[in-house]
Amino acid sequence: MWASAVEGVWWVLALDESLTQHLNHHVPYAVARGACPEGQAVQGMTWLRHRHAHDLSVTGFGGPKKPFFSSGPGVFYISPNNRWKASKDVLVKKDRMPHLRPAYDAHVAGYPVEAPLAAALAWFTRVFEASGIDPDDPEGTDESVM
Repeated sequence: MWASAVEGVWWVLALDESLTQHLNHHVPYAVARGACPEGQAVQGMTWLRHRHAHDLSVTGFGGPKKPFFSSGPGVFYISPNNRWKASKDVLVKKDRMPHLRPAYDAHVAGYPVEAPLAAALAWFTRVFEASGIDPDDPEGTDESVM
């Protein structure tokens, strides 16, 4: 579950960096992102991604523990309480982006791992709609897209 959550953060930032390069020529993308709570969650995930990449930090904590393989009706158990740690509880060797820490604390820290990812999805949906980008076929040329 944690590997998937961290990978999700990396994909969010890959898309954000691509949109930053693509849209900053047309609209002030970074300014719009910083003015929207969902966009601020993306900024907070930038701080988080840097902890994963530069500090190799453990950035989450789980809820109540039960055996992974269930003896009950389910096959396995994953805690529904997995959350991102508060920034003060994350190893930071050298904070290269301290200006993004408040966005992390406000929009990522303490939330269930999927909540900031859902906020990022809402942000990107808003950007795609406003920009006229079809996320399934941004060039409008792939005939295999259903």
